[in-house]
Amino acid sequence: MAPLTIVAVLALILTRKVSRAAFGLFTGIGAACLLVAYLNRRGPGLVAWRTSTSAGADEYLDPRPWLIAGVILVAAGTLAFIRRRRSSA
Repeated sequence: MAPLTIVAVLALILTRKVSRAAFGLFTGIGAACLLVAYLNRRGPGLVAWRTSTSAGADEYLDPRPWLIAGVILVAAGTLAFIRRRRSSA
């Protein structure tokens, strides 16, 4: 996912016809990836839980790939926006 993100951000930076708001798309997708990483922070695998009235188990994803993708997307979107803003000023 990271190589595709880098190519897409570079294409947006080099294309002058794209508005600066388009970089918010990368930042928004990155924020969603960070949310998934946060929700799966107890993973990966099966995690059993028990309270005084019930017990169960939940299966969590590995949060590391989601965290890496989220950080890359948020950073790429933010840095591309800043670069486009400075070049148009």
